[in-house]
Amino acid sequence: MALAEHVEIGGASAWAADAYLRVADEALRGGDLSAVIERADRGIGCGAAPDVAGRLRRAQAEAHIWRGDLSLALDRGLEAIERLEAGARACPRRRWR
Repeated sequence: MALAEHVEIGGASAWAADAYLRVADEALRGGDLSAVIERADRGIGCGAAPDVAGRLRRAQAEAHIWRGDLSLALDRGLEAIERLEAGARACPRRRWR
């Protein structure tokens, strides 16, 4: 978490968003659901790329499911899908022949 905050303060937004994704995922694995939600919000606040923002929202959706807040889980899950699809369009995969 300290690294994510440090990078955010330093102005490296994309790197900070990636760091917040890592610490949000760690919090999810550790069962710290409030931390997942807060860290994901901070990552998105850094201007995360669509694919990273989608993964952050996915982590939030899962945290809300575990908290029993299914309405917010649905909202965050739909946001995750939208952002992940936007990221896929922005960065199409190479076709290997």
